[in-house]
Amino acid sequence: MAVEDAQVQSFLFYKVGTAIGISGVIWYFRGTIMHHIYHRMFAWFMNRITDRMNRGLWRKKERLFEVVKDYKEKVNKDLSILEVGAGTATNLKFFPSNTRLTCLDPNPHFAGYIENNLKTTDTVVQAEIVQGFAEKMPLEDNKFDVVVCTLVLCSVTDVSKSLQEIKRVLKPGGIFLCLEHVAAEKNTWTWTFQCIANPFHYYIGDGCLTKRDTELYLKDATFKELQVERFMSKSLPFWLKPCILATASV
Repeated sequence: MAVEDAQVQSFLFYKVGTAIGISGVIWYFRGTIMHHIYHRMFAWFMNRITDRMNRGLWRKKERLFEVVKDYKEKVNKDLSILEVGAGTATNLKFFPSNTRLTCLDPNPHFAGYIENNLKTTDTVVQAEIVQGFAEKMPLEDNKFDVVVCTLVLCSVTDVSKSLQEIKRVLKPGGIFLCLEHVAAEKNTWTWTFQCIANPFHYYIGDGCLTKRDTELYLKDATFKELQVERFMSKSLPFWLKPCILATASV
């Protein structure tokens, strides 16, 4: 009996030790794993669903980018536009003609998809891809006429810093516009499910938070002429249906 107990203990020790060892290796190389596997797969997945998401949000995006076209007519010049969290450059179809575009995203694996998608549009006459985070953009002050982000502020680490950076890189009188999913009204079924799904969605969606009150952050950022419209998206999963369109100036 003692021999059998010793064998069981030895077996368990071996299994537990192996599991701990593997976990340690994964933890030590977590940065490399995230870079070469998770972020690459996330970029591939987002490229696969981009067209479907655009179709579902098409009318709302058309309304949002109509503001950009009106602004172009107002200032009577071609625009320099920054897309924050550009991903696969999902908004190319909505930019006005002769756009000079800068795509900012922390995930380097989106670059190839952006380059491919740029070949399909004739509205962008000049494009630059920059790797960087919204909270600390490697870009000059007062550089852009327009800054845009769609379904991005849900996943930045610090919304307030990101909005301050957006204000910094905008030219005086420039405009900012966004389309974001947001927290539902508290104590509703949707809000309850958002609370439950939030930790899982964070890891699956590369930092995406389901119940972020983005409208409050926008109001605290002291933009000029801030306008926010709430709507329920028909194309997003039900826990992401509460959305906003927002436009502002600096």
